Amino acid sequence: MAYCIHCGSGLPTTAKFCSNCGQKLEIIELQQDSAVKQDVDLLIPIVETKANSERKLEIFIASKRDADSLIKYGLVDRDANWICQPIFDSIDLFDEQGYAQAQINEKFGFINREGNWIIQPIFDEVGIYDSYGICDATIDDKRGFIDRKGNWVIQPIYDWVMSYDENDLCYVGMNPKRGVIDRNGNWIIQPIYEEITFNEKIDGFLKIHHNGKRGFTDYSGSWVIQPIYDKLGSFDEVGFCNAEINDKCGFIDKKGNWIIQPIYDGVGRYDKEGYCEVTINEKSGFIDRKGNWIIQPIFDELWGFDKEGFCEVTINEKSGFIDRKGNWIIQPIYDRVGPFIMCDLAIALINEKSGFIDRKGNWIIQPIYNELESFDGQERAIAQKNERRGLIDKQGNWISETNFDGIFDFDDTGLYPVRVNDKFGFINVSGSWILEPILDEWPKFTSSYYNHDRFKQFNIVKSDGKFGLLDLQLKWILKPEYLYLEEIDEDIFKAAISATKYGFISAINNEWIISPIFDYQLKLENGFTGFGTTYHPNGKIDYEGNWVDGERYGSGKEYLENGHLLYEGEWESDFYHGLGKLYYSDGGGVYNGEFSEGERHGKGLETHASGEIYEVEYENDKNIKVKLVSETNPVPPKKDSAGIR
Repeated sequence: MAYCIHCGSGLPTTAKFCSNCGQKLEIIELQQDSAVKQDVDLLIPIVETKANSERKLEIFIASKRDADSLIKYGLVDRDANWICQPIFDSIDLFDEQGYAQAQINEKFGFINREGNWIIQPIFDEVGIYDSYGICDATIDDKRGFIDRKGNWVIQPIYDWVMSYDENDLCYVGMNPKRGVIDRNGNWIIQPIYEEITFNEKIDGFLKIHHNGKRGFTDYSGSWVIQPIYDKLGSFDEVGFCNAEINDKCGFIDKKGNWIIQPIYDGVGRYDKEGYCEVTINEKSGFIDRKGNWIIQPIFDELWGFDKEGFCEVTINEKSGFIDRKGNWIIQPIYDRVGPFIMCDLAIALINEKSGFIDRKGNWIIQPIYNELESFDGQERAIAQKNERRGLIDKQGNWISETNFDGIFDFDDTGLYPVRVNDKFGFINVSGSWILEPILDEWPKFTSSYYNHDRFKQFNIVKSDGKFGLLDLQLKWILKPEYLYLEEIDEDIFKAAISATKYGFISAINNEWIISPIFDYQLKLENGFTGFGTTYHPNGKIDYEGNWVDGERYGSGKEYLENGHLLYEGEWESDFYHGLGKLYYSDGGGVYNGEFSEGERHGKGLETHASGEIYEVEYENDKNIKVKLVSETNPVPPKKDSAGIR
């Protein structure tokens, strides 16, 4: 039996064209038992580390549907021969000692590379072993720690535990209180506090929240600074800690004595020159380490000094710059100013137009732009003038003649993502196309690799609904011809070329490591970050879009079980949030507008099935304003955008 590399269909070895997809064939023959391979639904590689530091995939986590169509997991070798049968509900990756979490019948334990139980599945949850060889485990809703033999090192008596820190301390909870234990389970701090925070600036201090007040203890649990403060910051290198009591702020030392009395409405942090921004009676100024005024509190806002001693300030709704004596360097004649960054120029706003000024306040680029961003390392700035968006140089000349719908900075690489007609591409510092606008989504380069000079960064991108792989130079590693593409290990990707078949492909030589013959329904792991898709039980897409830490975040689409598109737009923390479109399931129209925490909230447009268009306003999903508008669809609301603070 041979297999089509385009759709995964099984074919006679003599075939020239695929009878399923019609593509011309490069036949891949599988030497091992094809019946065994067709039973495997998904392979996830496990990395074996050799003595010579070369990395080779030797074992794969494989899945197979059982008689009830439930996915079960086992282990296979590179030839897809079963090392252990697929009997587990889940298997995690192996650690350096050859332990992998495995689940069966809703219980967790650990297996070895042969699939045999090292630690029996008796736990409700298990964590990851640390360098001391202990792992947090849960049983009967209580947590403790076990060793590599599965014996309790610390008995399961806690409601929750955190990992041990670098001081061998573990924060634990016995609801609703918190405490600290050592590696023997002895109490360092009894569980009588609402909150405990490690102070990273000063070794040996723990910030404690007790009875609504905050203080510091040492690692033995003894009070160093009594809990009398409403708020506490952290100690700086000189030993000053900002503190608040009775709605007033000041600074205390490591013994809890007031260095600077709490007379201010707000305090910042001291800079290297000993200046600290403070606010009193709604005005801001600077004090020294003795609490003496260096610069009187006469300003509405201020932002600290840069390396040249310039401080952005606002007074009487106008902005300028002062020196460290409070004298005006640049008079407050601007509506707003930004910091001096690249090219030693600052953005200044006057009469709702932005330009660039130098350190003498002279206009280097006249204020003619609606939006403006600071110059980057390539001496280019993103600008918008009227309806035109693009790049300008230090003389204010447009770099490209193309008018972009959007243009974005890209980490001083000399490449700029741009949007044209809802497609993304890249231009260089000269405004020339490096990648034509063919991408469906905003590209994000997130993965760094270290074994191959050719591939320092890869990026999975989507074009016309298909996924491909770009390197940092925007060269195609894998052309966009895959229905799904997911990073598995270093330069190996799980790839789908049909709606139901997956395999594994190398980004080094573009060759299939394991042909796309495996059935799989995507399930995102907890904490997943990136672009991913989830499915309804009937196999139809539930959600496709961006995720952050296991939550839908960014842009994405949600579908009903019947395939009906329900929502497309912005998400935050698993909720519709921002701008989006809600398609009514009865076919009765669509709402295009603002959302907040999963509800229509704000302004938008509502199109009814009859074709009528309404300007609407919602508050917590309740319609509070409706106005019939013309058949010409007005522009929906846009996000505010500003190039300066």
